[in-house]
Amino acid sequence: MKSKYRLRITGKNLNRFLRMLYKLHIDLLSIEQNHDSCIVEVDFKNYQKLKKIKTSYTIEVIGYKGIAHFRYLIQHYLLFGSILLCGFFVLFILTHLTFEVEVVHTKEEIRHLIEEELKQQGIYKFSWKFSFERQEEIVEKILNKYKDKIEWLEIENVGTKYIVKVEERKLNEEQQEDQPQDIVAKKDGVILKIEATNGTVVKKKNDYVKKGDIIITGVIKNQDTLMTVVPAHGRVFAETWYSSQVEMPLQYKESFLTGKKKTILQISFLNHKFGLFDFQPFEHSKDVSTNIVSNPLIPFSIQKTEQQELKVIDEVYDRDEAVAKAQELASQKLEKRLGVNDEIISQKTLKITEKESKIIVEVFFKVKEDITDTQLIDLEKIKKEEEKTE
Repeated sequence: MKSKYRLRITGKNLNRFLRMLYKLHIDLLSIEQNHDSCIVEVDFKNYQKLKKIKTSYTIEVIGYKGIAHFRYLIQHYLLFGSILLCGFFVLFILTHLTFEVEVVHTKEEIRHLIEEELKQQGIYKFSWKFSFERQEEIVEKILNKYKDKIEWLEIENVGTKYIVKVEERKLNEEQQEDQPQDIVAKKDGVILKIEATNGTVVKKKNDYVKKGDIIITGVIKNQDTLMTVVPAHGRVFAETWYSSQVEMPLQYKESFLTGKKKTILQISFLNHKFGLFDFQPFEHSKDVSTNIVSNPLIPFSIQKTEQQELKVIDEVYDRDEAVAKAQELASQKLEKRLGVNDEIISQKTLKITEKESKIIVEVFFKVKEDITDTQLIDLEKIKKEEEKTE
């Protein structure tokens, strides 16, 4: 594809100028003559000759064809294209880098522990973001490693920031039978059921309580007179509330080992492998091969291969399926946090956001939860209050 240039020539007595071009052996591919100008078309070779002519006539390029057209586009749009490409590159980097990792917990010891574990797993400031599946793997690893210390862990991806929510596992210390205590609310909620075996119940069903409110007291009074102080015992169930935000990719990929293993012989030739007497080959497998016969001069070898069956899940969801999967995953994650006697009463999807190739679902839960906690009674404080009333 040859370069062609479309030129406008302006000046007096154009016919004389055109005759001069003919004498200089400058070939014009086409001529369009107007009253005070003419438009000609020349190839690259004749255009170079034309540029060398010193003349009072005005010659301007008004169009390009062939290679010249592509050269013109590159010259005029290279800077714009470079800036645009750099912009996309910077945007890609900014949206895939982690600029902050925030661990949410009141204890500095727990925060430091989780931060160190996240670093070991590759989550730290300015690290590359992981996929949803990899985040779930990291959560499982940390929970399994610290199952005696960590009750629940969740990694939430918010823009360029990871928010890591963690809840410490509280070990119930055995209370001495003669130690006076109150039963208090472990968290905010609306009371559904009170089971008191000792002490005085001071709240009732459907009462809203805040964390630390006394529900069963060990302080026994007759009207306003203190009779005795005992250890209160019982259980309190209340309606509590949780919200969970789950990211669900529209294309879900997961692979895991099934536990099935076998040893086979394979022939390897030109990067292709063929199993010998393998009548039921695994569709996917994790292989570790050892050469039995090989030669560095030819691309052929016989190998002993240890295979572990690999189950690969590769599913593409539509919007409704992705939302349903996200709701199910949110329920499963919450159930891991709850105790044996706790249960989800209801759930409601608050917000659904589509972003790139994933769906973000925010789910609100109502839960029947054991909110029983204990609080030692301050005997000195009670004595002082009694003395004041006397």
